[in-house]
Amino acid sequence: MVITKQISFNKYWISKWIKNYLLFILRLIDKYIICPKCKLPEIRIFVKRDEIRGKCWACGNICKLDEKHKLANHIKNCPPKYDESANKSMAGDADKVEKKKEESRKMDKQTKENISISN
Repeated sequence: MVITKQISFNKYWISKWIKNYLLFILRLIDKYIICPKCKLPEIRIFVKRDEIRGKCWACGNICKLDEKHKLANHIKNCPPKYDESANKSMAGDADKVEKKKEESRKMDKQTKENISISN
């Protein structure tokens, strides 16, 4: 009987611990990952003038983030570094798309000219 009581007691505490841990993670996500304006997880964190701010990639909103949390001190001391090549590749892709459109327009003009010449 004693063993079953210990197991049930441990299950209770483990489930309680898991619930508390999940609530903690959800609060962090709400504070530092989800944009308060558009509610999408697109915030990019940066530190400016000793304030923690976030810029949303989806809507462009710039907002101040919670500075009272313990994680805020770590963010201030070690701000996240983002790979800038990700932005360049997106711009590069747009340039490639424009070049392909121009090439297809030139090809269309050439085919129209060839058709008009043969007729």
